[in-house]
Amino acid sequence: MRKAVHILTGMVAFAAYSFVLAGHANPPAATWAFGLAAAGLGSLLPGILEPAGGPHHRAFFHSRRVLFFALAGFCLLAPAAVLLAPLPAFRYPYYAASFLLGYALHLLADSLTRAGLPR
Repeated sequence: MRKAVHILTGMVAFAAYSFVLAGHANPPAATWAFGLAAAGLGSLLPGILEPAGGPHHRAFFHSRRVLFFALAGFCLLAPAAVLLAPLPAFRYPYYAASFLLGYALHLLADSLTRAGLPR
């Protein structure tokens, strides 16, 4: 799958996640920008770690196991960011959740291709 598709899916998911979070907090624009950057980095990182033309493409960092841990981490951190939204420290779980969301969506998008994901 192309980098642009991975970035686009990460950004759309980030927008949905941030829309939900916006109902609980009104963070500064810099917080949104860093969250967007974290989601973008997360959506590109599997391709950076295991490039498409390389001999180890879709190895460990493109596996179902890593997908499970990325989704589990997001499911733990996203509610924490919502609960901590009134506090200044909410940024850190928000950034981590945004990163994991982008990473998980990269893997989910790759799982829909013919090659799929290795175990």
